[in-house]
Amino acid sequence: MDVALKYGYDSPEAFTRAFRQVHGVTPQAARIQGIALHSYPRISFHINMIGGTDISYKIIQKPAFDAVGIVKKFTSAEELPGTILG
Repeated sequence: MDVALKYGYDSPEAFTRAFRQVHGVTPQAARIQGIALHSYPRISFHINMIGGTDISYKIIQKPAFDAVGIVKKFTSAEELPGTILG
């Protein structure tokens, strides 16, 4: 319970589910001698921006305009073009 709360899980059960998904065994089973656990290094992302150029702009006031569109509601049961349902 302490570990679950320390790492931001709402309950010990939520921590157990997440632990099992990653390691394939429950935290209790992981304590058994000889059980092999697999660890993954922490994922990090780095973004480098290179070759940027300045963009000149100015704010101008334009008169109001009307926009026209089509409304269509979709449900999760409908198949959308290019969607694979499984």
